[in-house]
Amino acid sequence: STIPSDEPSTIPSDEPSTMPSDEPSINPCPNGYAEFQNGTLQNELEEFVFGTHFCVGNNACDNFTGKVCRDRSCDGGSSCQNAIAIDGISGRSCIGFSACKGAQVHEIKEKSCTNDKSCMLAKGEKIERNSCYGSKACSGANITNAFDNSCYGTEVCAGANITNA
Repeated sequence: STIPSDEPSTIPSDEPSTMPSDEPSINPCPNGYAEFQNGTLQNELEEFVFGTHFCVGNNACDNFTGKVCRDRSCDGGSSCQNAIAIDGISGRSCIGFSACKGAQVHEIKEKSCTNDKSCMLAKGEKIERNSCYGSKACSGANITNAFDNSCYGTEVCAGANITNA
């Protein structure tokens, strides 16, 4: 048995991945979502293990409510802790120490909220397609829609009110 660390399993590169913005994902979560209510996993699957395939790191997903894709989303110590994401977190999103901690966002997907404290305490509707990428990016922000590499860089969009970026 290994003890999970606070570090994400893979360190994100400095450049966002490229995803075509005009081609919607056929299935944003092919391994299915893990559903949580106040930090309690509601649907266990043997082949996709909590702490290995999703919610990786000390305190990851503690007191989380919503859905996390079993694709290594919420990867890093305290990632997704105390967060609410009713429509889900998917596509390797919320990666890094305290990424998405305390966030209240309906949906976060496609490699968004990546790096330490990104999207921490953010509130809003959708963050997608490589948005809020960088240490503390979008932390404390009120977001309606962030997409297509918006809010890229250290502390970019932190505390901002964002309608469509």
